[in-house]
Amino acid sequence: LKPAGPATVVQEGPESISVQCVYTWGRSTFRLLTTLHADTPRIDCKLHVEWLERGGGDQAGPMLRAHWSVAGNPRKLRCDVPFAVVDRKAGHEVPAQKWVDVAAPGGGLAILNRGQYGHSLEGGVVRMTLLRSAYDPDILPDVGIHDIEWAILPHAGDAFDADLPRLGMSYNVPPE
Repeated sequence: LKPAGPATVVQEGPESISVQCVYTWGRSTFRLLTTLHADTPRIDCKLHVEWLERGGGDQAGPMLRAHWSVAGNPRKLRCDVPFAVVDRKAGHEVPAQKWVDVAAPGGGLAILNRGQYGHSLEGGVVRMTLLRSAYDPDILPDVGIHDIEWAILPHAGDAFDADLPRLGMSYNVPPE
């Protein structure tokens, strides 16, 4: 992604600060709002995308993924799935629902999400698939406006010590 201007502080207070960055790639535009909180290590991200990329029969469809590097070369991804938590080997994209977690020295890194289900781990990098533009059978599967939200949560202990099942649910179904 190519920056389309400087980062801008859009909200600042004693409880949180939010910074917005605008990027372009191909014909698409991305507006990323990142919020840091005073009372939690969780970092909230909201991405507004005007996705104009198209796949074609002669080329692979463009794909947008978020990436996070994790120390220690982890070899498995712990995934929230319906009615369970499963460990999946590194090396290929796997499904998960409300969160994924990877062990890191001294704890782990969880990615909480609202509706993004493709995740992978390879070479110490966790990836979450955000958009992809296939071309068959639909030539315009994701073209349009998308609002995508996730949170990054470093934590001590394993997924259960960090209470990720409860945190993932509360992130997806926030109290009113």
